[in-house]
Amino acid sequence: MSSDQATHARELMDRGEWEAARRLLEDAVTRAASAELLEDLGLATSWCEDGTATIDARERAFAAYRYAGDRRSAARMALLLVLDYLEFRGEQAIANGRLQRARRLLGSEPLCYEHGLLAYTEGYLRVDCDPAKAESCGKRTLELGEKLSNVELQMLGLALCGFALVNAGEITRGMDLLDESTSIAVAGEAKDLTAISQSCCQMICACEQVRDYDRAEQWCRHVKEFAKKWKLRSIFSYCRTRYGLVLIYRGRWQEAENELLAAERELGEYRPGIASESIVRLGELRRRQGRLDEAWELFERASSNVFALLGRSAVSLDRGDLESAVEFADRFLRHFAAEDRSDRLKALELVATGLIELGRPHAATEHLTEVKAIAEFTGTSHAKAVGADLHGRLALACGDLETAYRHFSDAADLFDRDADSYVASIVRLRLATTLRALGRHDRARGEAQHALAACRELGAAREIERLEAFLEDRPQGIFQTGEARGNGVPNDISNDVAADHAAPHARPPAGSGNELPSTREIEILRLIAYGKSNREIADTLFLSVRTVERHLSNLYLKIGASGKSARAVAVAYAFRHGIV
Repeated sequence: MSSDQATHARELMDRGEWEAARRLLEDAVTRAASAELLEDLGLATSWCEDGTATIDARERAFAAYRYAGDRRSAARMALLLVLDYLEFRGEQAIANGRLQRARRLLGSEPLCYEHGLLAYTEGYLRVDCDPAKAESCGKRTLELGEKLSNVELQMLGLALCGFALVNAGEITRGMDLLDESTSIAVAGEAKDLTAISQSCCQMICACEQVRDYDRAEQWCRHVKEFAKKWKLRSIFSYCRTRYGLVLIYRGRWQEAENELLAAERELGEYRPGIASESIVRLGELRRRQGRLDEAWELFERASSNVFALLGRSAVSLDRGDLESAVEFADRFLRHFAAEDRSDRLKALELVATGLIELGRPHAATEHLTEVKAIAEFTGTSHAKAVGADLHGRLALACGDLETAYRHFSDAADLFDRDADSYVASIVRLRLATTLRALGRHDRARGEAQHALAACRELGAAREIERLEAFLEDRPQGIFQTGEARGNGVPNDISNDVAADHAAPHARPPAGSGNELPSTREIEILRLIAYGKSNREIADTLFLSVRTVERHLSNLYLKIGASGKSARAVAVAYAFRHGIV
């Protein structure tokens, strides 16, 4: 290949004409391969989204540089191959092998750009599971970038430090660094498109994690324009994947579906190693839409992605399989250290919810303690909302209705501020049931109507059904979907309840005693949960007050309630076991 042809190929790549450059370079490599030509070919084919050709060209370039004794360039190829094997093939062991090879090759080399690239790659691979280590690698990358006056390394170092800090819960510091790195990326200061794509993706990931919707929309718009200009399909699709979840939280579900389906199709075609990202987010959309079977199938398809465990936990909770919900969320938590606060928050919420609804509130308290610590450390409205909701559930389980009411009120307001109308509506239903139990019927109805309007706008089928049942004074508790709950209830009882969830006499499990509440006691229990006095219960059921009191005495004995809090404990028991 003549020097003019080589120059022309690079000019084509500088204009984003990847296919034309690829054809020219493939012809040249056929005539006379060199390490430099193979490296250029690997760059062109990577942006043509041809993983097989990219890996082949870069492995050949690696071998050619090694043969020539150029350890730095060989290490550079090995580090690019780390991401290739992960994104094109999802082969983590092979990627790790190339990383270790690069480290050994650079061990005796003087400080150079490749040392910074090595530090960045090591941190990038650790950012989800060990943010402290990732931040240390980011600082090393930034330090080398400044020492070598290399803007790409400075950009990557800022991005890695910022993303690591966000994962650790230091939101303000982290987002400031990410704003700076992404500004370098899209403003033309940096030239290496691979480095630019890494920086942009970490910004969008961070926005998604902390639910900074305004920042996400601003940067997504710039990144998508940048990707379109340079014909970078993978950046465009990955950006769509991340933006899709932002749209889900914003309540713009149809837009989210369009983005996620397109991203799944595109990434599945040319970057299967990261296609699971879009599948997991589409699963969350299906779950919120009430399409639980479809959501479950999507999470199973993406089982190689650790975040699919959260999806399976959430679906299990929706189905009433509480033991599985806790198990999946616990498995997720074992992947992440306590310092990785952003990723742990959702799993802690799922575990605590499952334990509370299993009737094990004391086992949930340590998880609530960690949620509270995360909320205090990060200061985000979302973390505070999760904490308030969980404390409301715990108070309800303990029969403290006034405390539950205060926490649910705070949680609903915070989720509204967080712009997540779906979760806010679910919390408002809990708030409405608590208000009803306190006898504040007008307030209860108002909260439920507010939530129903939001869910109808979203198209959240399961929540619409539950809210309509509440407003029509029908039971809408834990057996609403007709699926048995995994809470240790004998199968014959669970199946009876699931088969007729609308019946006011559905029989929950016994409390501290061995005997189950009778049909009449369940009727009375439900009316207590609706805030009725003994006199009102007697009038409703055409009984004497003395008879109602006798039934209550027997009921309290069966469910393990006593003393001044007996009535509140009975209300909590009714909520927990689907009587209301």
